Amino acid sequence: MKTCLLFAALIVLNAAWLAPELHPPPDLNDNVLHFTLIRGMADQMEHGRNPLDFWTPEIALGEPIARLYQPLSHLMVAALYFVCFKTIPLMTLFIWFRFLALVLLPLSFYGCARLIGLQPGESFACALLAPLVSGDAFGLDYGSYVWSGHGLFPQLIATHLLLWTIGIAWKQIEHESPRSAMLVSSGMLAAVFYANVCYGYAGAVCLVLMALVRSRVKAAAWILLPAGLMIAPKIWIWFHDAQYFSSHGWPLASGMQDSYGAVEVLKRLFTGQVFDAGRLPMLSLLVLFGIVYVLFRRDFVRVFLLAAFAVFLLLYFGRPFWGSALWLFGIPSAMQMHRFIGLVQIFGIFLAGIAFNKLWQACEHFWESRLIATCLLLLYLAIPAQERFFYLKQNAQWSQRTRTAFAAEQRDIDAAFQLVKVRGGRAYAGLPAQWGNQFKVGDVPFYSLFPINGIPCVGYEYLGFFPANDEMYRFREVVPEDYARFNVRTVVAPITQLLPAFLKPVAGFGRFILYATPADNTGYFDSHGAKLYVSTDFTAWVEGPAHLTYRMTWHPNWTAKSDQTTLGTFAEPDGFIGFQVPSGAHLVTMAYR
Repeated sequence: MKTCLLFAALIVLNAAWLAPELHPPPDLNDNVLHFTLIRGMADQMEHGRNPLDFWTPEIALGEPIARLYQPLSHLMVAALYFVCFKTIPLMTLFIWFRFLALVLLPLSFYGCARLIGLQPGESFACALLAPLVSGDAFGLDYGSYVWSGHGLFPQLIATHLLLWTIGIAWKQIEHESPRSAMLVSSGMLAAVFYANVCYGYAGAVCLVLMALVRSRVKAAAWILLPAGLMIAPKIWIWFHDAQYFSSHGWPLASGMQDSYGAVEVLKRLFTGQVFDAGRLPMLSLLVLFGIVYVLFRRDFVRVFLLAAFAVFLLLYFGRPFWGSALWLFGIPSAMQMHRFIGLVQIFGIFLAGIAFNKLWQACEHFWESRLIATCLLLLYLAIPAQERFFYLKQNAQWSQRTRTAFAAEQRDIDAAFQLVKVRGGRAYAGLPAQWGNQFKVGDVPFYSLFPINGIPCVGYEYLGFFPANDEMYRFREVVPEDYARFNVRTVVAPITQLLPAFLKPVAGFGRFILYATPADNTGYFDSHGAKLYVSTDFTAWVEGPAHLTYRMTWHPNWTAKSDQTTLGTFAEPDGFIGFQVPSGAHLVTMAYR
């Protein structure tokens, strides 16, 4: 009963810390991508189409994100929208979903710890310590998930799924459950993969470690093999489409793709930056104590936790350390190795929880008072708790400042977007490396508002699989031909921004000026030497013979039809869709199928 009350108090405190997340201004991070995908899935479901393979024109220069990305977390929100009979707005559901997922993360740590056999005190300590991690902000850190952070929504859902998968699989392997029961763990492991590929891979690694520690290889195989069959369709899609992927001509942030190498990672670990960035290494010391304690008191569960911590630390070393040898571990070149910090932190928290409980017992024995022991250890956690409190307070202040800025300019923003939609095509409000990153409402770059409002744009890439999306960053605002090439019909800029003279102002709303561009009236179509009459974004009348370019990212699922005849498409040198139209007048129709 006392444990339940303490745990309820922990959840309430976590919810109070995170309460400002329930009233955020528009997103400025990867949640822009996630909400755009959720809205697209809901639209597909409403019209009876496939929510797992459709075109998303608002992200980069268009991509089939649902087909190529990790879609489970988005699909959960879209499905919930219909479970609620569409009475709750999608954005509201999305905000509440990620809020509850963050608030309840200690519950998943506690549940996993109890399922794998940790004591109640150790399990509660894990739940208590999990929200206190301050690291690279791509793992367990609040900075991965809150409004001013990175917006790693799928990773957050995958963390919950991974923890429960580890716990349930451990129980089933320990008790050698019937094969039919093990399908539950198989399904959960597949779900982790569909929520986040890196964490799905980590789940498989954990199953292998369980098999080795418990000497139950056959039991683990009965979980892994069905899970492999469940994820096989996605693996096939990736292998099928990999030949079309971009090698990324634009650089990722240092270390994001490859991680940092053994020396740098170990330096970060031993200086406290993995668990205690920007503060005294209080959690790091607990992790170290937990490692030492487990080394001298070994049992199955503690050996598993220590082995998992070590394996994921080695993987966090990344490509600078492993090089091409990563293929031996089944890790593709596209996997972002720096994300393994999250796995290091997860298993580090379990080790720290064991250490914290042991310290509590030692203090209780020494002082012969449970109250004194509890107060001493809570005092020990005061430093990380205070740092996390002030981090979230700053996040709330930035959020409030931006929310106030939007409230002051909402009417002008809405009017601008309404006109942009009427004008059609893509919009432009600067590139991230240019003035676009300074053109903001509060702290939100204006270009990040386009996708959320259903407007295709040349702006931030968010996610780029194909070469044409790399081309987006090569857009030159001083070259008139580039506006036609990318079908940029409207520029939105602050009144103080100097722009080329060929951009003509068409309207002003507060400090926002809308400009007409020299883009032709052929929309997404570009005809090379033939007459072209456009009717919509997806259809055009053309007099052939003609070579046409459709200014959308090429993918083999795009089909071009001349009247009712299917035409062969191919990738242009810049990554757009090209095809040939025969002689005569034809109605050309483009569709992604």
